[in-house]
Amino acid sequence: MYDGIAACASEINETKRGRFFGAAQQFALDSAIINLCKLYDTSNKDIDKYTVPNLCKVFINHFSQDHILCLNIQSLVELGISEKKVGALLTKFSDPKLFGKTRDQLVVLLKGVMPSKNNSSSLKQLIEFRNKVGAHQEQLNAADRGKLRLLPSLDEMEKLNSWAYNFCKFIAITLGGTHINSSATSTKMAAFNVIMDVLKIENKTQRLVFINSKLKKSS
Repeated sequence: MYDGIAACASEINETKRGRFFGAAQQFALDSAIINLCKLYDTSNKDIDKYTVPNLCKVFINHFSQDHILCLNIQSLVELGISEKKVGALLTKFSDPKLFGKTRDQLVVLLKGVMPSKNNSSSLKQLIEFRNKVGAHQEQLNAADRGKLRLLPSLDEMEKLNSWAYNFCKFIAITLGGTHINSSATSTKMAAFNVIMDVLKIENKTQRLVFINSKLKKSS
């Protein structure tokens, strides 16, 4: 919506509808910023939320040897982990005695590529904007206005959105043996649905055993 309005700016101004579409464009941007920040929110660690960091906690708490056969090189590469590192992990997972150590290495790799305020300047900038403008509507001084005037590009924002979506796909495949519909309406809803599904993992034990038995037979 933001791009579309920008691309048609001259035509919009000719129809004297610039004020309305200008407001709609700002609303689209603010909505994207707030929803991206919600996906990666870590503001209150005492409250369970439908966020990427909490979904990572679900993975840590539930990933077991039964899920190894559902690990997928492509899913991990899409998250930013090199094929070489993924291959080394899968080799180590073939030894049951190394499961605990290898699982910890996988978690470290996932956390290393997960966007956060510490490793993503774009996400940090979005969160600062959300906190000062989107949520609290603070009166900004000149320094703050200057810092927040240039937000990350739409491409950078889409990268954050895509990472969250790929992470949801990875969790759904690995823990649930299911795939997310690629036509899902939003990454936020994908995260919500995956967590709701994965939290029922205890009821999927028989299904997982069945999936594993089929995979073993095919190999």
